[in-house]
Amino acid sequence: MGNVATWTINQYLLIACVAGVFGLIGYRRGVRRELTVLLLLLAAIAIVGLFTDSLVAPINRFGYLLRFAREGGLGAEDPTAVWREIRGTPELIQSERNREMLKVGLFSAIILVAYLLTARFGRARSGILDGALGFAVGTLNGVAIVYFLLPILFPEPIALIQLSTEQVQNTFDGGTFRVQFFIVLVVVLIAFGLYTASGRSRGPG
Repeated sequence: MGNVATWTINQYLLIACVAGVFGLIGYRRGVRRELTVLLLLLAAIAIVGLFTDSLVAPINRFGYLLRFAREGGLGAEDPTAVWREIRGTPELIQSERNREMLKVGLFSAIILVAYLLTARFGRARSGILDGALGFAVGTLNGVAIVYFLLPILFPEPIALIQLSTEQVQNTFDGGTFRVQFFIVLVVVLIAFGLYTASGRSRGPG
């Protein structure tokens, strides 16, 4: 592995790339859909942080039940013996890394449902300005997703593509970043309110 080249990715470049991708998605979808996703995304971060630990025990019990059924415990002559044997095996979620992956799964599921529901029931983009506002909110969605997922997926620097997740986390935790995020959100909301009030939201796309 000594001859393998490595690249150090600046945290701002990473954030900009992800935010840009979600911004383009937001431009195509429109501001209304993206605002809904942003609210659900922020709710998902709170929900996953608050409730993941309480889900570990039920998931582990469900995992044991699946193993019990798969091993024929339901039709065994002595189901109690089969259950004792099953309970002696490792739990489905037993390490801190397993818990982190559970967070990723729950968060990804919520966000996927949010995008699917808004695509199905949300109001589509109605004009260029609507798309531009959607782009702005989409970038915020991308930043929020990076903020939540990156420290979990890459808790340490990785080989080949070296990324300082500590610097990314420090960037997010800084007061300047939070102020900038809040300012962008307020500007988008104000612009959206003015756009809606102007009556141009039904203009040609």
